Formats: sequence, structure tokens, C-alpha cells
Amino acid sequence: MVLIKVYRDLAFRFGVSVLTVSRTFLSWMTIMDVRLSPLIGQNERNYGKLCSNALSFLLERGQQ
Repeated sequence: MVLIKVYRDLAFRFGVSVLTVSRTFLSWMTIMDVRLSPLIGQNERNYGKLCSNALSFLLERGQQ
């Protein structure tokens, strides 16, 4: 519901149809998905290592 209001507002501001705003938004989302998804996947793999290293560090520090 909120997205429809945003589409209407943008269409009004730029003098285009709501359909044009919707298509442009969808195109940008698709492009960002293709371009940014490799970065997200890479960070998720590294996140597991980071968490396990941090946990090991904290456990070792707690034993001292």
C-alpha cells in the first residue's frame, strides 16, 4: 500500500505515469539484484568464519 503511494507521488512529481514509475523501479531492483547479490553471498560465507573466530577469541580470553 505504501509503495503505491510512493509510485503515485513520483509519477506526479516527474509528470509520468504510475506504470512508468513501477517499471523503472522494477528494472532498478533487477539490476541491483544482479550486481549486488555476489557481494552478499561472499559476505555471508565470510561471516561464519568471522563469528567462529570471534567466539574462539572470546572463549580463550575468558579462560585467562
